[in-house]
Amino acid sequence: MSIKNIILAMFCLLAAGCSVFPKPDAVKASYYSIGEPESGIKLKHQITQVVVSSATGQHRQMLFKKNSEQLLFDNTNCWIEPPPVMVQRYLTLACSEPSRAVSSLQLSAELLTFSSNLPKQQSNIALLVTLRRDGKVVHHQLYQAHIKAVSNSAAGYAAAMHKAMTVITAKIIHTINSLR
Repeated sequence: MSIKNIILAMFCLLAAGCSVFPKPDAVKASYYSIGEPESGIKLKHQITQVVVSSATGQHRQMLFKKNSEQLLFDNTNCWIEPPPVMVQRYLTLACSEPSRAVSSLQLSAELLTFSSNLPKQQSNIALLVTLRRDGKVVHHQLYQAHIKAVSNSAAGYAAAMHKAMTVITAKIIHTINSLR
C-alpha cells in the first residue's frame, strides 16, 4: 500500500467515525424576566426620562455568587434582556402613569448589583438613583433589596428578582412623592 492509499483510508475512517456517533443534544437555555410593575401607581411628579446604566455589564447570563470570592455565570439560565435594560423598562412602566404633576423629574440610575447568592438563597439588587429637576440633583440615594428565593432554582431566583424590583420601585415612588 502506498502512503496515498493509507492517508485516504485514514481520512475515510475519520470522516465515517464523525458521522456514526450522534452529536449530544445541546443544552437548551431557559430565559427569564423580572416581569412588570403593578399598574395604577400615582406619582406627584411626572418622570420624563428614565435611564439605567450598569456597573455589572450587559451580560444576559444569570449571575450567581457562590461565596465571597467566586461568581458563576450560568449559560443555561439567562435573562431575556441584559439586566439594565430590564430594570429600565420596569422603572419606565412604573413611572408612566399620568398624574397631576407638580413638576417634571428625570430619573437616572446605576445598577450596582444584580445577582443571586447561592449560599443565602437570595436575590440581590442595588440601584444608585439620582433624581433631577431642570438638570439639578434633587435626590441621590442607594436603594437595595435582598429577597429570599422560594426555591433554589433559576425560576425561584427570577421570582425573587421581581419581588426585589417591586420593593425598590415602591421606595423610589415614595421618595418621588415626598419631594416638593
